[in-house]
Amino acid sequence: MASAGRIKQKFREMRARGEAALVPFIVAGDPDLDTTRRLILELEKRGADLIEIGVPFSDPMADGPANQRSLARGLGAGASIAAILSMVSEIRAPTDANNCAQTPRAPASMRSWWWTCRWRKLAN
Repeated sequence: MASAGRIKQKFREMRARGEAALVPFIVAGDPDLDTTRRLILELEKRGADLIEIGVPFSDPMADGPANQRSLARGLGAGASIAAILSMVSEIRAPTDANNCAQTPRAPASMRSWWWTCRWRKLAN
């Protein structure tokens, strides 16, 4: 998972080169976590500068129909926050000569969901 410092550094680098960042969004668990893992690694190989990983939740009212369906599929596949964070940390180690693991990955969800989830419970 990307720390705010790694994300800021990536944007500083892009700005210094006068480039825009490629920041794809995918939903974890759609269609399953193994596919999500493979997609993240492939996006890194193909030049993603940062990857936003959607955390499925049960009430995606603000999202459009495509994201709503993707979030529902992720929930249906059993993508839990603990499983998603575990997957992201497992693939953080360098994976090839291009050192793709330097690509920041940022799990994204509704702020209120993170607040009510109680961080202590996630740590256990």
